[in-house]
Amino acid sequence: MGNGTGTAFEVTGTTALNMDVTGKMQDALVPCPVVVVGPAFLLPVVLRSVLVSRMPEAYVPGEGAEQAVLSGFRHGGRIVATAAPIMTAVSSGLMTADDSMVRTVGSGLAGVVLFDAVIVRMVLVPAVLAPVGSRASWLRARLDRLLPRVDVEGEALSHRATDLPAPAHAPPQDTARV
Repeated sequence: MGNGTGTAFEVTGTTALNMDVTGKMQDALVPCPVVVVGPAFLLPVVLRSVLVSRMPEAYVPGEGAEQAVLSGFRHGGRIVATAAPIMTAVSSGLMTADDSMVRTVGSGLAGVVLFDAVIVRMVLVPAVLAPVGSRASWLRARLDRLLPRVDVEGEALSHRATDLPAPAHAPPQDTARV
């Protein structure tokens, strides 16, 4: 408002737009990573691992380290190979926007998804875990001692059901009618 006259002054142009965008980005700087990255800190609690979960899952029941890498890659690789093109296509869809900032974010997301899927999950993780072998599970043992146990899949319920004594069966009832 200008000088008590009830008149409002508004500014437009590239500078004003850039200031507005910068302000919105700064406002989202803390909440966005907390919402997006925050749940990633729950993964070690749930999965008992900080790497691709299928490989350690196969190692724990008794597969050798090399076989666990192959088994984990066989099962997890299908999911990654299916999800990566979908996520890349969705991110690439942002590159068709009119706004150059949105196009930049879209191309960055598409590149990161491809890098994570192909290089990290399908090359680096198996390539590091295979020669390291059983020594890769040292972190899992420490995580088991330090982190609370969260039973996401309900395995404890199935163990309790097998530990219970069998129910006493009632004698068969006579179904004959008099």
